[in-house]
Amino acid sequence: MEAKDSVRNHLRRTGKVTSRAGELCAAVVGLVLLLATGTVAATTLPDALFGDWRGEGTAVRAVTIEREAEGFRARVRYGDGDRLEVAFVPAARPEVFAAVESRGFFEMFSFSRPKGPLERGRFDWARLADGTLYIYHLRFADDGSFLLDRLAIRREGGDLTVTLQRRRHASAPVVTHVRLAPVP
Repeated sequence: MEAKDSVRNHLRRTGKVTSRAGELCAAVVGLVLLLATGTVAATTLPDALFGDWRGEGTAVRAVTIEREAEGFRARVRYGDGDRLEVAFVPAARPEVFAAVESRGFFEMFSFSRPKGPLERGRFDWARLADGTLYIYHLRFADDGSFLLDRLAIRREGGDLTVTLQRRRHASAPVVTHVRLAPVP
C-alpha cells in the first residue's frame, strides 16, 4: 500500500497525474469505440445480399440492395408497376433496421414535428434473421384499411429468392415465391 501511495505522490509532484488520467480516458474511449464498431458490424447485411437482380413476369420483377453510409438502400419493383425505395439504418434492437424518412433539402427549414406513419400513410422497417432479410412495407388508405407487404429476401446459389406475402386489410395473405437472376 505504501508503494502505491508513493507512486501516486510522485506522479502528483511531477504533474503526470493529468497525463495518466488522459491516457486512461483515451483507452476507455478507444475501447468503447471498438465495442460500438463491433455492435454496428453485427447489424449489417451479409455481403451476398448486396447487388442487383431481375426476373420476368413475376410478382416482384427487380430487387436492388446497395450499401449506404450507415445501413443500406433497398429498391423493389413489383410486377404491377408499383415501386418501393427505402433507406434503412440499424435500429436500437439488434438485427432490426429503421427506415430513414427524409424530405431532402427542405427538411432543414421545417419547424413542424415529424409526421407519424398514420399521417404519412406508410411505415417501413426491416430485420435480418438467419441470413434472410425481411422488409415490411405497410400502407394505410384514407378509410383506415391497409396493405402490408412482407418480403423475405435470401440468396440461393447465384440467384436471389424473394417470397412476397401481401395482405390487404381483412383478407387472407397471398404468398408468391420468385427467383431472380443477378444483373451482370
